[in-house]
Amino acid sequence: MKGWIFKKDYLINEQGIKLTPKQILTGYALLEIGAEIDLKTKNKIIKIAGTLLNLQKPCRK
Repeated sequence: MKGWIFKKDYLINEQGIKLTPKQILTGYALLEIGAEIDLKTKNKIIKIAGTLLNLQKPCRK
């Protein structure tokens, strides 16, 4: 994912658009409804959303 960066609770693309984990999962759901998606792409989307969700959780000491 060249050009994409993690910043705070967002994944930001090359155009500067911020995506939250919920937005990524919503996009995934729409792809799932709209068309067949290969397993490799599906796993990448879920992995990115999971990483973002973990970034949002407060650290426990």
